[in-house]
Amino acid sequence: MLNGYARVSTTGQDLETQKEILEKEGCEKLFVEKVTGTSTKQRAQLYEAIEFAREGDTLVVTEIDHLARSIMDLNKIVHESAEKGVNVRFVKLLFKE
Repeated sequence: MLNGYARVSTTGQDLETQKEILEKEGCEKLFVEKVTGTSTKQRAQLYEAIEFAREGDTLVVTEIDHLARSIMDLNKIVHESAEKGVNVRFVKLLFKE
């Protein structure tokens, strides 16, 4: 199963574009939140997405920086997912400067 995760950090940013991309990628369930990306501690939908995923599922995210803001966070999230047999896939691999 493909599950999508979308995040923006401010209320002025738009989640709709991310949601549309994830739906076009074939995601059956979306986890969406408006919360800062500086820490994963406040990101309830991220933890719900990881908890929801089952072995063989894929967590799809539009861009790396929507999932993690540091290499340490990215490593932790991908490692936790991999331990469950869940893949993580990014639609766009470009970092913003």
